[in-house]
Amino acid sequence: MKNQSKNIVNPVYTILAIIAGISLLIIALATAYYLVVYLPKKDIQKLDYEKKQKQEQLDTNKQQYDTCLLKAAVTYHENWLSRCKANNIRVTKNENGNDTCFMLDTVSKPVTDNYNTNKEACLKIYQAN
Repeated sequence: MKNQSKNIVNPVYTILAIIAGISLLIIALATAYYLVVYLPKKDIQKLDYEKKQKQEQLDTNKQQYDTCLLKAAVTYHENWLSRCKANNIRVTKNENGNDTCFMLDTVSKPVTDNYNTNKEACLKIYQAN
C-alpha cells in the first residue's frame, strides 16, 4: 500500500511541474513580446507623433515669419510713399504697376533703416521660436 501512494504522488508532482514549467514559459514569452515588440512599436509611434508636432510648429513659425516680413514690406512701401509726398517728390508707377518715387539716400535713410529694423525683429521672433 505504501508503494501505491508513492506511485500516485509522483504523477501529481510531475503534472504540477509540467504546469509550472508551461506557466513560466508563457510568462517569459509574454514578457519577451512586451519588451521586443510592443515597447519599440510604442516608442516609434511616440517619436513619429513628436516629429509631426515639431514639423507643424516649424511650418507655423515659418508662416508667421513670412507674414511678418510681408507686413514689414507693406509698411516700408507705405512709409516710402508718405516720405515722397511729404517732400513733394513726384510719385510714378514702376514696371509692376506699383506707386514709387526716387529719393536721395539722405531722405530715404530713415524709411530704409526702419524697414531693416522691422526685418531684423521678424528674424529674432522666428529664431526665438
